[in-house]
Amino acid sequence: MNTSMLISSGTLSHCCPKRSDCRHLAATPCTLSTLLADTRRKTTTKTERSGVSCKDFLAVALIILLLVSDAADGSKTDDVLNVVWLAPAETVDDGVRAMFNASTSVGGLALAIDRVRNEQLLGGMRINVTWLDSECYAKTALGEVASVLRLTNHPDVIFGPPCTTSMQPVADLASYFNIPVFGWMSSDHKLDNKSRASTLVRVMAPLSDLGPITTAVSDFFKELLVDDSDFYLVRHFAGVNRTATDARIRRMLTLIAEEARIVFLVMPESEVRRYLLVGHDLGMAGGDYQFMYVQPYISDDDEVDYMRSREIWRGDDGRDEDARQIYRSLLIITYAYIVRWSIDYDEAENVTNRMFEGYRNDMPEFREPDRYSRFLHDAFYLYALAYNHTMANNQTPSGDTIFKAVSVLRFYGDVHLNNNGDRLPAFLMWDMGLDWRFQIVTAIKYDVHPNGTTFINYTERADIYWGNGESRDGGYIPPDIPPCGFNNEKCPE
Repeated sequence: MNTSMLISSGTLSHCCPKRSDCRHLAATPCTLSTLLADTRRKTTTKTERSGVSCKDFLAVALIILLLVSDAADGSKTDDVLNVVWLAPAETVDDGVRAMFNASTSVGGLALAIDRVRNEQLLGGMRINVTWLDSECYAKTALGEVASVLRLTNHPDVIFGPPCTTSMQPVADLASYFNIPVFGWMSSDHKLDNKSRASTLVRVMAPLSDLGPITTAVSDFFKELLVDDSDFYLVRHFAGVNRTATDARIRRMLTLIAEEARIVFLVMPESEVRRYLLVGHDLGMAGGDYQFMYVQPYISDDDEVDYMRSREIWRGDDGRDEDARQIYRSLLIITYAYIVRWSIDYDEAENVTNRMFEGYRNDMPEFREPDRYSRFLHDAFYLYALAYNHTMANNQTPSGDTIFKAVSVLRFYGDVHLNNNGDRLPAFLMWDMGLDWRFQIVTAIKYDVHPNGTTFINYTERADIYWGNGESRDGGYIPPDIPPCGFNNEKCPE
């Protein structure tokens, strides 16, 4: 490490960030050179005003300088790909269910590495994975990455951390050092600004894409649009919570019924049946009103099977017949990922044990893969494709070149990322069929034209049956306003 450029000529002396903080010393203003030089002395005196020793301040400054110098001078071994993987050792949940941890994620990573090796996407390079327990705290994640940058060679790529709060500072640091960073979760809108997180690629569509699905559905049912302007008015917003009483839900839906015919529900799935039964009691089950439940999370295989069964509308309150009727007026919108491939337990366990046998003590213990581990697989596989693409074009696989490469690549044949380095969303629309089971009726997928503009593909798979029993293929779509208008304005006396 060469730090001579940071040391100025002349006599070394103590420095302080403010003269007043170290007035008992022959202090000089702190500069890069004096900060570095001053750490050679053993000054432990605390300041009178701040209680922070000059030595502590200087030690922090020195660490930052060492970090910059080490990262800049870190040499790259051409035949080794240095991977940093951040994931919490402890399980993270969403308040309802367990979501992920390092042990339930490692299977997806192992399968991706095995696939990349089999396809020779990285040539004969050896892959060195360093797992860091990022917890779900920004300070921990940032500290772990800073330690790697300071003490080891410059990593070639960072995967994770999955929590948005942890990803934000890591993405900033990776952007500064031009290191590609891939998120397999961290889909919060706070990371949408890629002018800041300029090397961040996300293989799960951001949550901000849930908003446009409302206009995408309206576009699919073109008859529901009152005009073709770029401005759409939502007539009523209402906040929901799990402690809401039936009386509150009744007031809420009564107000909605006076202003609109389409009701979007964005809430935990466990609450949907209760809201719909209140709607049934208000006479909203006859086909005049259409409910649309937007599932804001990724379902696992068991939850998909549940959704396809009749159990989804059944309960223990004796109102199954009422529920079956009102569920005819419900369309469910989910992410399309839920019906794509899922990770096989036995295969993932075998590959993980074989892949990381040499340094098992440094990797998390394998556990059954969670629903999000497939996205970690996608993240590593996409990185390998982008790495292969940049090398084939005689480019350095740095953060900015990898970021540009992913926007022109597809994986699995139909999955695409936008120019912002985020996976384009794809949704499925589900409707109750004649057998009282929900089935996929339409696939809604965003894609990109060669000129960079996005568009939507609709693939119809089955007919839609409305609450009154009529079908879309039969030419019926629920009217967007009552025959006499919401205020009887179309039926004067």
